[in-house]
Amino acid sequence: MTGKRPDIDPRNPDIWLNLHIRDDRAVISLDTSGGSLHRRGYRKDSVSAPMQETVAAAIIGYTEWDSEVPLYDPMCGSGTLLCEALMHYCKIPSGIFRKRFGFEFLPDHDEMLWTKVKKDIDSQIRELPEGHISGSDISSKAVEISKTNILNLPFGDKVKLETLDFREHKGLENGVIVTNPPYGIRMGNRTAT
Repeated sequence: MTGKRPDIDPRNPDIWLNLHIRDDRAVISLDTSGGSLHRRGYRKDSVSAPMQETVAAAIIGYTEWDSEVPLYDPMCGSGTLLCEALMHYCKIPSGIFRKRFGFEFLPDHDEMLWTKVKKDIDSQIRELPEGHISGSDISSKAVEISKTNILNLPFGDKVKLETLDFREHKGLENGVIVTNPPYGIRMGNRTAT
């Protein structure tokens, strides 16, 4: 024992250990992902109270959108639902921007196998047709933030965005509308329950 702390990066350690204590029981677990997986890496800016990426992915999945018809978000905010719809359609892996995973530092990690699996998954990515996914928001600032985030993804330039009050939209024939409208306290209404 040297009495010195090991040289570990506290923000980005190679291996993450989690300790959960409840009453008189402790559980230690090994985090093989290397940090929170809900952070996809495409969001560079956001409006107030942005939706968590994994929640948006679950909503897109829950809609049972088959990707054959257009998808539109009339209150897109920071574009999280649109980004997740794009990733769903294009088959972009959720960890595409992740530089490393915790399992890569485990002693039994097979680098050749990981490279092959990653290459196989990446080869399934497909292009988004122009305008197949679109969104709007009454706030021009929100639309700009959405553009910033969506353009961080492959084929993000194919997503159509515009500043528009949803009540003025001409409608969507044979498509899916999905949105997370702003409401209550998160948008400044302190009297909401």
